[in-house]
Amino acid sequence: MGQLRNRVCKVVVGAALGLIQTAISVEKHRVHFVVEKSLKPEPNSCSLEIYNLAPDQRAQIESLKPKTGSTRGIPVQIEAGYQDTGTSQIFLGDLRTVSSRRDGADWITTIESGDGEKAHANARIAVSFGPSTTADTALRAIVKALGVDQGNVPLVLAKLRLGGVGQLFPKRAVLTESAAVHMTNFCKSAGLEWSIQDGAVQIVDRNKALSLFAVLLSSSSGLIESPSIDPDGVLSCKMLIQPDVKPGSLLVLDSKTIHGNYRIESARWDGDTHDTPWYIEVEAKRY
Repeated sequence: MGQLRNRVCKVVVGAALGLIQTAISVEKHRVHFVVEKSLKPEPNSCSLEIYNLAPDQRAQIESLKPKTGSTRGIPVQIEAGYQDTGTSQIFLGDLRTVSSRRDGADWITTIESGDGEKAHANARIAVSFGPSTTADTALRAIVKALGVDQGNVPLVLAKLRLGGVGQLFPKRAVLTESAAVHMTNFCKSAGLEWSIQDGAVQIVDRNKALSLFAVLLSSSSGLIESPSIDPDGVLSCKMLIQPDVKPGSLLVLDSKTIHGNYRIESARWDGDTHDTPWYIEVEAKRY
């Protein structure tokens, strides 16, 4: 539990993305965050409280206003970890709202953010495809319309080509209106699932895990309390904040009561640099 005594958190609001050229960086302040992510296409979310910023820094953050109608807004990034092992990114999304309030002797600045929220709400597509349009062409057009980073799309397209999924539209087709809806339809037809994770598209095979890495979890590697499995076979477990935990990741669990491989379906980070919470709560399915 020594890790709980050397926790650190860094928050950056704004970056050299789009029209935002300067970033406001916050370190060594008390920070409380709640981050919720899942494999569903719906946006991930973050609620963040920063204590006792200097008046000019507080005013600078409060002055930031997301651009109306864009698919990408003012970035909000959170890194969390430990003094001896460093930090890793746990959230990157778009600023939704910011406000400050007085609570006794403290000034608390609250920031709300959504990951891919603006892409879901505002991204529109208007393209037409001729007969025998390839999956490569169609998917790249939809991702471009979403206005977020392409993430693992190149790897997915290479896999589709190897699997013989080349031609998508046998006849002429026109895609209009919501890019997110067309992304869902495309993935459903190809046996895929999609979401936006930290500002980038993430696509996985339906009911499969990401193949890049696995999270190894045991009582000696951050597991807190006893994991449980509900009647529907959904695993719930709690761990100290650590890197590489994300929806879609493979979780290899080795506890006193439960062993095996699971795919992370959703995760919730609850952290406070000056109080008790510093955990990730995960729901996962057998894999």
